Amino acid sequence: MNRLLEIYARGLINSLQKEQVLFCADTLREMHSNMDVNTRDFFKNKTVKYQDKLDAALEIFADNLELQSFAKTLAANSRLDILPDVIKFFPDYALKFLDKTPAKVTLKVEIDEEIKNEIENFITENYGKNTPIEYDYKPNMIGGIVIKYRDNEIDLSINNKFDGLKEALIN
Repeated sequence: MNRLLEIYARGLINSLQKEQVLFCADTLREMHSNMDVNTRDFFKNKTVKYQDKLDAALEIFADNLELQSFAKTLAANSRLDILPDVIKFFPDYALKFLDKTPAKVTLKVEIDEEIKNEIENFITENYGKNTPIEYDYKPNMIGGIVIKYRDNEIDLSINNKFDGLKEALIN
């Protein structure tokens, strides 16, 4: 399935001008976060007519001609059922394509500007000055920080320390 999503994501990227790729990625990321289960189920439902799915897709993309064209391409290939999956897949794929993969910073709570500046300096020094940063807050973390960038992960969370101690005690 990922290969199919990659093919369509690449096709969408190739149909866009470079400056449009990031805008479409942001648009689709927002659409995905606002998409409810009923909409996802609607496109996956094999009993819904393709024209109804196409009409719905065109309505979803009403403000963006490039995305409407993309929906028509999916319809022409009888692939509107994967539209929700493409909407989810495209933003991260586009960022990788543009070499704008964000560093994901996970913390327990919102932090003050001084600590944010230290994190941003660390990321700039280690991953480059144009590396975007996404903050994620997980209240179930005991404390610490986790930084993920591409295939690298720095896990300085207390949860990780406890897991290490637990593993050492079991063995």
